[in-house]
Amino acid sequence: MTVVDKQAIARAFGRAAPHYDDSATLQRRVGHRLMALAESEQKAVRLGTVLDVGCGTGYFTQQWMTHAKTVIGLDLSAPMLATAKARCGDVMLAVQADAEHLPLADNSVDLAFSSLALQWCDDLHVPLAELSRVVKPGGKILVSTLLTGSLCELDSAWQQACGTSRVNRFISFSELQQATQRAGLMHATVLQESEQLTFANAHAVTPLVLI
Repeated sequence: MTVVDKQAIARAFGRAAPHYDDSATLQRRVGHRLMALAESEQKAVRLGTVLDVGCGTGYFTQQWMTHAKTVIGLDLSAPMLATAKARCGDVMLAVQADAEHLPLADNSVDLAFSSLALQWCDDLHVPLAELSRVVKPGGKILVSTLLTGSLCELDSAWQQACGTSRVNRFISFSELQQATQRAGLMHATVLQESEQLTFANAHAVTPLVLI
């Protein structure tokens, strides 16, 4: 298994922070769909604390502010957190940390949300176990990630252009199921959906393949 260089990831996202939102079409689409899963269940109930792991520029952190009393935006990149803070204001609690080592107490949040962020972790079950640890009994964990076959067209283009792959290795659906079980999420609902987007050029895909 390839060990992920977290500092390289943080630097890459830090460089991308000023213009990240310009090309985040897929991130928006997936994140809104993930939020809708919670909104359909919670109705008008206002949550106590929501944790947004891999909050990036704070787009979804800001969305959660209408649903919770306290929202924690957590990211590996300091520039990303600064961008999120500028967007959300002092209402957001900013935490710079790794999803695999959450600096939060057990049973301290009501809902954890992480959209297209955990694919940067070495082993998915580790951040999932951390989310399970910090979420209160009866709370919810909402996670989206990329699976095998994602960005296959881009991978093929790189292979033809320079003979190497510059796209991350994504886990399979069965590996995703195994990761949820290893994390102790025995009753997790695991769904797989396909999404196809057209990009004008390779630069528009940058937010998905930053390193």
